[in-house]
Amino acid sequence: MKDKNRKLFFLRSPNADLDDRNTLNLRFRLKSANKMKNKGLGISLLTKDWDQENQRVTRKAVDSDSINTKLTKIEAKFKIMEEDDLTDQNIDLIVESVIQNIDIDTVKNNKLLFVSIFEEKISEYSSNLATLPNTLQNYNTALARYKAFEVHIKSRLTIAVFCRNPQKLFREYISFERDQGRLDSTIKSKLKYWNICINAYNENNNIKIPSLNLKKFQWIKREVEKVYLTKEEVSILYDFALDTETNPAPEYYRDGKKIKFLLYFLFRCFSGMRISDMTSVKCQKEKLDPLKNSSFKYFAQKTKKYVEVPQLGYSYLYNIAAELNFKFPKKTYSQIQKLEKENVNEFYTAIIGDRRKFSILTQNQEEIFPVAGNIKTHSARRSFAKMVYEENKDIHFTSKLLGHSSITQTEKYLGLNLNEKFPIYEGFRL
Repeated sequence: MKDKNRKLFFLRSPNADLDDRNTLNLRFRLKSANKMKNKGLGISLLTKDWDQENQRVTRKAVDSDSINTKLTKIEAKFKIMEEDDLTDQNIDLIVESVIQNIDIDTVKNNKLLFVSIFEEKISEYSSNLATLPNTLQNYNTALARYKAFEVHIKSRLTIAVFCRNPQKLFREYISFERDQGRLDSTIKSKLKYWNICINAYNENNNIKIPSLNLKKFQWIKREVEKVYLTKEEVSILYDFALDTETNPAPEYYRDGKKIKFLLYFLFRCFSGMRISDMTSVKCQKEKLDPLKNSSFKYFAQKTKKYVEVPQLGYSYLYNIAAELNFKFPKKTYSQIQKLEKENVNEFYTAIIGDRRKFSILTQNQEEIFPVAGNIKTHSARRSFAKMVYEENKDIHFTSKLLGHSSITQTEKYLGLNLNEKFPIYEGFRL
């Protein structure tokens, strides 16, 4: 017997990730005595093109006929359903079959693919206005790497395969990513999202797919990559970026769009800020004026506390900020991270060259890499730490300026091992 109180309608739902606030996403909503279902339809359009009263797209909209046909089909299918058939699974199958214009059996088969677990989780986060952009980007990155893995093994993996031998796939994926040159820490972070998606699927479907045991695998232990710029290298890039009288490469093309990323990097070389601090802090001109303040204070996002640092050379920070017109990046750090790395490495290679190298110690061997091409956004903070420490060899003061909770953390940052100094005092006598 059909529920006479059942209400079926479509909602317009703003998408938090879109810059155009006039853009909306349509959502399907079913309300009955025993069931409330709210599901995204994957249809985006402008607010002006939606007729809320008639629950249809206006004729002026692009693809209005196609969209309205889909909405009509969804309504028709649900009006003939019995109340007992209104399960979450049936609702999802009908909506997806209409939206994708495929039969229900095909939708069922697609849902058995492991990639569908990822996509469902991403869809869930996309429709949640409280989702942080970084979270959504991390899931999308993990999904992209998983799809690349499927291309590599030339197979679309089903949920049943994971049930049979998840650890085997786990090992194959790690080998694939290592062959691509990715570090174990990066691989491990992607696999954590696998487990989150598996656990969400288990909870929603009341089954138990074995999650991946990340602790059992023998991960390669690496020392922290101590990629930093020396005081001389920072000076060279500073003179180039600000086009000073001592610019080492005045003939090299200074693209303004690229230079700003070098300036972001250099600002952190003189302040020790993380890139996440730079994208969230509001730097005011008066706080950087060397005539008024000999120090600079910022809020560290990671530790949730204020850190005060001296303005090295009194005017370096101010000069960089002035060159940027006191405009700092407002996007999330992940959005500028890639561009900054590309441009800083390009300028370093062109202006300084690739003569200096650094090493990474693994369990088996020491690997040597050129600094050029391997500078990361966090290298700016390491460069600050190195310059401050080498000025007076005061690790306690350096630790304070970095906002570290312990000296041990600062030792690792600087690549120091203070225990090596112990033998010097073995012959100490009064």
